[in-house]
Amino acid sequence: MTETIAYLSIDYDEGDPKSYRGITLSSGKTEFARWSGGTPAEDWQSYLDWRDTEQAANMRVLENSSITHFFFDIPGWRMIEDDRGREVMILEDRPGHEDQEGNTIPEKGAPSC
Repeated sequence: MTETIAYLSIDYDEGDPKSYRGITLSSGKTEFARWSGGTPAEDWQSYLDWRDTEQAANMRVLENSSITHFFFDIPGWRMIEDDRGREVMILEDRPGHEDQEGNTIPEKGAPSC
């Protein structure tokens, strides 16, 4: 069976934190799938769940640069590796980084101003 090449993207407007529309899988002008039922992290998890299905077996999924751009443009999200070696999206929680509102997360025990 022939392998289909598909591109994974995050659908949003660069620089606009409120513009997130979903995670898409497409090839050229054909959209194969869209996960847009929740937060970026929930939709990413839905994509990961799909990736484990038989439907995904004949697809070579390549990540589009919109994924990296999303993390630069939209504060409050990051990737970690889960126990299966998959990249999982989570809310940013590290001190010194920005939360979803663009505010710096304080160090533990730091006084609030």
